Amino acid sequence: MTAPMTVQTADTESFPSTPFVAAFGCFSLLLAASMLGGLASDDADFLRTHATAWSMALLATPPMYIFVSRYRRQPLDDWWRMFWSFGWLMNIVHFHFGLFHLHDGQPLTVFERQGFLLAFSIFFFTGLWGIDVVAAWVRPGWAPPYGFLDSATFAVAFLTFFISTVIFNNDRTSLVVGLIMTFVVVAALARRLLPLSLEEPA
Repeated sequence: MTAPMTVQTADTESFPSTPFVAAFGCFSLLLAASMLGGLASDDADFLRTHATAWSMALLATPPMYIFVSRYRRQPLDDWWRMFWSFGWLMNIVHFHFGLFHLHDGQPLTVFERQGFLLAFSIFFFTGLWGIDVVAAWVRPGWAPPYGFLDSATFAVAFLTFFISTVIFNNDRTSLVVGLIMTFVVVAALARRLLPLSLEEPA
C-alpha cells in the first residue's frame, strides 16, 4: 500500500516552486533588460524586438540541454517544462513587438518584407511551440513522454534559432547567443555519447 501511495503523491505533487521561481526570475530579468535596453537606442522597438529574440533563445537553451541529455533515457522534468514555457512566453513578447511595432500589426507586411519562407517559419514556429507547451501542461503526470510533438518542436526550435542567430546573424550579440545555445546542445549530446553514467551509483 505504501509504494503506490508514494508514486501517486510524487506525480500529483503540488506546484513545483523552485523551477518556477528560477524560470520566472530569468524571464523577468531578461524582459526587463530587453525593455530598458531599448531606451538606449534610437529605435527602441527594433532593439526590443531583437533583444526579446536573444532572450527567447537563452530561455530555451536549458530545456534543450535537458531534452537532448535525457532523450528516451529519463523522463523530462519540471525544469524542462518551466523554462520551455517561459521561453515561449518570451517568444510571444518578441512576436508582439515584431508584428505590432515593426509591421503595424499586419501579418501580410511580414510576408512582403521578409519573404514567404521566413515569415511562414516565424508563424509556424510560434504556433508549434505553443502547442507543445500546452501539451506539456495538459498531459497527465509531471513528466511528458518523448512523443513526436516534443521531438518535432525541439528540432524546429533548434534549427530556427541556429539559422537566425549563427548563419544569418545580423550582429555580434545574435552570433554569441546562437553559439552559446549550440555549445550547450552539443554538450548535452556529448554527455549522451560518453560511456560515463552519473546515475549508476545509486
